[in-house]
Amino acid sequence: MLLEREDVSPNSADKGYRTPLSWAAGDGHGDIVEMLLEREDVAPGTADKYDGTPLSWAARNWCGGIMEMLLGRGIALLTLLTKKAEHLFSGQPGMGMGTLWRCFQNRRVSL
Repeated sequence: MLLEREDVSPNSADKGYRTPLSWAAGDGHGDIVEMLLEREDVAPGTADKYDGTPLSWAARNWCGGIMEMLLGRGIALLTLLTKKAEHLFSGQPGMGMGTLWRCFQNRRVSL
């Protein structure tokens, strides 16, 4: 597997600066997200060229379990609640920032 090779970085990015974690989180691949988060050298808060993070991509695609994994790893909710990340939710019906915030209110997530 590529992750076992020392010459392959789990933080390598594509043209849009999206990492394997970003793609896995946004596409709902929880098993891959979990495997990547087990590594200490994975940077889970890295933003792409549109300021999207693995957490914001998971939220945009309603991947709640993955969002919990990322938040459990200590990803600050503030990485998601930024002005630049707001565009990720603009095309989603009923998915404004206020709606997203309400999703977290019952989660005891510290900012």
